[in-house]
Amino acid sequence: MKPIVYKGKTFVSYRQAAKFIDISAMGFSKRYKKYQSGQCTLEELFSTDKHDANKKSLTYHGKTFTSYQEAAQAIGISNATFYRRLKKYHDHQITLDELFLSAHYRDYKLPPFHKKVFENETDAANYVGISLNRFSQRLKKYDKGLYTVDDLYSRNSSYLRAKNLKTIKLHYQGKTFNSYKAAYDYIGISSSAFQSRLKKYLNGEFTIEQLFRSPKHSQGKMIKYHRQTFYSYTEAASFIGISLSGFHKRLQKYASKDITLDELFQPKLPKDK
Repeated sequence: MKPIVYKGKTFVSYRQAAKFIDISAMGFSKRYKKYQSGQCTLEELFSTDKHDANKKSLTYHGKTFTSYQEAAQAIGISNATFYRRLKKYHDHQITLDELFLSAHYRDYKLPPFHKKVFENETDAANYVGISLNRFSQRLKKYDKGLYTVDDLYSRNSSYLRAKNLKTIKLHYQGKTFNSYKAAYDYIGISSSAFQSRLKKYLNGEFTIEQLFRSPKHSQGKMIKYHRQTFYSYTEAASFIGISLSGFHKRLQKYASKDITLDELFQPKLPKDK
C-alpha cells in the first residue's frame, strides 16, 4: 500500500495500520480498497467501530438509500461514477446536491392524504406500513397518473397487485368486467386507448360513461335494448343467440318497420333460418 497519514502518524503497511485500530490485516486491506475507490472516508478507514466503517446509507431530501448501489440507480449513473463523486463529497470538493445531481433524478412531490401531511417519503412509507422502496415505486406511478391518492396510501396490497395485473373489476350497465382486456374488448378499442381513458377516469376527468363510450367508427352500429347498449351488431347477435347474417336480416325488417324492437331482440323468430 502507499504510505498514508492519519492524525499525524504515517502508516506504510496493512499490518501496521491494522494493528493500530485492532483489526486483521486482511480486514484493513478490504477497507483500504473501499477508501481508494471513494466508498469510505479516511475517518471510516481508521474507525474502530466496525459498523460505522461499513456504513453505506445516505439520506437525500428525506429519502434514505441503504446502499451506494441503490443511490446510484436512483440517480441513473453507474456505481463507478457514484463512487468517484462520493470520494469528492467526502473530501468536501462537492456538495450533497452535486453528489445526487442527475437529469434522471426527480424529487416527487408528496400529496396530502385526507388532510394528513407527511414530511418525507420515509414517514409516508411508515404510515402505510411498507418499505421505502415500495412506496417510492407507488409514488412514481402516482406521478404518472397510474395511481390515485387512495392507491398511493392504500394498505390493501392485494388490491394494488390486482390493479398492476390489470384484473380490477369494473362495473357498467349491469355488466361486470373482471379485467381491463374484457372491458376494452367490449368497447371495441385498443389496450393503449383504454389505458388513456382509464387514466382520465381515475383522475376524475372522465365519467364511467366516457370510459365506456364506443369508438367513433362504431357509432353507427350502436344499438340499445332495455337499458343495455350493444356497440356492435356482432355483440347483439351473440346476445340473442343467432348468426350475424340473421341479425342483419332482422335489422332490415326493423328499419322498414316490419318488426318491433322486441322482435328484433327475440331469441328466435318463426321466419329465422
